[in-house]
Amino acid sequence: NDSIFHKFKLERMHAFISVSIFLISVVISIRFVDSIAVSGKHSNSYDVIVVGSGIGGLSAAAMLGKYGYKVCVLESHYLAGGAAHGFEIRDKDIGLFRFDTGPSFFSGLNPDLPAKSSNPMRTVLDAIDEKVDCVQYDSFGLHFPEGNFVHTTDFAKNVINEVSGSSATKEWVRLMKDMEPLADAVAAMPTAALRFDVGAALSAGQFFPNFA
Repeated sequence: NDSIFHKFKLERMHAFISVSIFLISVVISIRFVDSIAVSGKHSNSYDVIVVGSGIGGLSAAAMLGKYGYKVCVLESHYLAGGAAHGFEIRDKDIGLFRFDTGPSFFSGLNPDLPAKSSNPMRTVLDAIDEKVDCVQYDSFGLHFPEGNFVHTTDFAKNVINEVSGSSATKEWVRLMKDMEPLADAVAAMPTAALRFDVGAALSAGQFFPNFA
């Protein structure tokens, strides 16, 4: 059962989005950012220089640009996105294989569904008024050494119980129950309110009553 827990982390998901679509949207969203790499134009000065165009760097640059800062994003790779890339390898006998170098999907980004304040990526996209095309999944495949399975919302019954038995299913249910207070705590403090300066008293302080 430990192998199952390490191979898959259950999350209540409304929608998933492919990494490539998300990155294209985020890069487009840097319309606020005067980026050397994109525009080819050099400026004498910038308010902020972001080194690295991973999702964190792009999100920070987009938010800074939204609030009027002149931002330069520097990237040594030929594509923006950091680890959230994909690549293809073609085998002459078998065909084309596609690989993700980072996460295969993101959850909670569907603009047609209510946002969760605990989802930092959705918070950024909403703040810069960017909507992304999402593909909604009801299930997806899981390939384990123990066999191939189809994931649904009833993960414990359909997968864990079949692989590791009823005792593992009970452990999973207990784990989900133990995590509920953590989920409530995360929901009580929006990620956008977190900061590391005195301004946290204003941005985060208003949510402290949620922990009472």
